Amino acid sequence: MDFPWLTFIILFPIAAALLVPVIPDQDGKTLRWYALVVGLIDFVVIIWSFYSQYDLTNPDLQMVERYAWLPQIQLYWSVGSMVYPCPW
Repeated sequence: MDFPWLTFIILFPIAAALLVPVIPDQDGKTLRWYALVVGLIDFVVIIWSFYSQYDLTNPDLQMVERYAWLPQIQLYWSVGSMVYPCPW
């Protein structure tokens, strides 16, 4: 699977927050439900992506994504995930 999971996990709540000003709401309940649903969707995507693609025995950087934004000035979007050793 080559879907950019980490980028989606980071940008989905930001994109969802851009819709907040246009959601009609009188008493705040609609926005609270909207925020809850967005948070739960993001949580489910986090659980699914790490469960299906993450190897806890591999200490290297995993799920690495790198995209060139402005390669002329070496500006890149780079994200990855890593297992940290347990201190105890």
